[in-house]
Amino acid sequence: MHDSGKPAVAIHCSMHSYHWKIPGKTKHWPAMLGVTSPRHGRHAPITVTNVKPEHPVMKGFPKQWVTPKGELYHIDKTWPSATVLAKGSIDKGKSSHDCVWVNQYGKGKVFGTTLGHHNETMQAKEYLNMVSNGILWATDRIK
Repeated sequence: MHDSGKPAVAIHCSMHSYHWKIPGKTKHWPAMLGVTSPRHGRHAPITVTNVKPEHPVMKGFPKQWVTPKGELYHIDKTWPSATVLAKGSIDKGKSSHDCVWVNQYGKGKVFGTTLGHHNETMQAKEYLNMVSNGILWATDRIK
């Protein structure tokens, strides 16, 4: 993927697909994703804050929106190659975690989000537009 420039889109539970230690392979998955997430918090609506409104993925989005339901993933590390586009909070902003980002892994562009546990969230217009824009960005259809 990264050598040939293939794009990737990582949604919600894909963060945890390979987060357990796999001898000799552990570093590749989180480096490709651009974040490291060992766990998630309780189910609750997530207040999403758009921190890069000028980025093509987030252009036209409100400064904040709230998901109908959610499961906020804890992000322990954001890799230097990643650009955070939005942060999420379930405790009125006392703490937040990166929840939307883009990453460059070799020649491959990666769009990622930890949002999307519940159907209600995935049916929300903000979520659908964000994922659509992420796919377009990763495939060089918007710049």
